[in-house]
Amino acid sequence: MGSGKELTPHLRGRILGMKESGKTDRQIAEAVHLKVSTVKPTLRCLILQPEGISQPRSGRPHITDARTNRRLLFIVKRNPDATYPKIREDLGVKLSDSTIYRILQNFHMEQWIKK
Repeated sequence: MGSGKELTPHLRGRILGMKESGKTDRQIAEAVHLKVSTVKPTLRCLILQPEGISQPRSGRPHITDARTNRRLLFIVKRNPDATYPKIREDLGVKLSDSTIYRILQNFHMEQWIKK
């Protein structure tokens, strides 16, 4: 698959409408200024895309859940002088320094922790 821009739901709807009105894939491609190789998979995948919205992408699952993140934030707020080993001990979960830092960074709290 290509790495071009994703089609908008509006454009997908236009493609579907043209197909339902009897236009060929080539005519649709010319009308919306896309390649036929983009139009064909779009029409094929419209069954999987309700309202023209893309399916979520797969990816690696998160290591921590919302509860663990809240506990981590609580530990750091309660003891801002804690080091990474102390946080890991209090949290009871095996996480790397970079994972702890990334979670704190997502909550704009990376400055709270001692290195």
